[in-house]
Amino acid sequence: MFKTFASAVLASVAVAVGNNDGTNRENAVSTKLIDNADVTLSLDLYNADNAGTLEFHGDVKLVIKGAGKPDKAIYGFCMLLASGAAWDCQRIEVDLNITNNKDPLKALAFTLQDQYIGAAVPSAAGMKNDTSFQTNFGYASWISVPDKSKKTCETKSGTDPKTLVACTDVTSHFMRNFKTDDATQDLNMALDDVDKKT
Repeated sequence: MFKTFASAVLASVAVAVGNNDGTNRENAVSTKLIDNADVTLSLDLYNADNAGTLEFHGDVKLVIKGAGKPDKAIYGFCMLLASGAAWDCQRIEVDLNITNNKDPLKALAFTLQDQYIGAAVPSAAGMKNDTSFQTNFGYASWISVPDKSKKTCETKSGTDPKTLVACTDVTSHFMRNFKTDDATQDLNMALDDVDKKT
């Protein structure tokens, strides 16, 4: 299983999407979290107003290069809360097996977990599930948006259960409300936070 996590304060490498202002998906603020010979992991963020509810949207994009990686992947990102007391994390699990993804429901399936960790620099081992991680509503947890997600992969070698895949685009689209049910575990935002760097 391929595992990687980016514990950045979203300042790694900024790359523009459209005009890079975060007003919509086509103009998302983009940050490369990891970029090496094996993988690229980037995060594109934007805001939306859904009938008066302010939402935080994003695409976590994974590219697997070269000879490939195992077809079960766990990856994600963490953002430091304004208080500095904890990190708000999103853990993504995805099946990239070509045969499994012939099923239309599996082809767009990503499992998101709302997690957090104390003030120490995040590591996958120290993450805990948010108290409302099983709540599938934007006021409490990260929500997967399948119709804006995709997986574009090819088998490089091996057979189940040891298949290696290379992927040109694995995009997990997510959303969550600006305000959630727990400001001690979730990054909560306000319009006043626009243009602030974390």
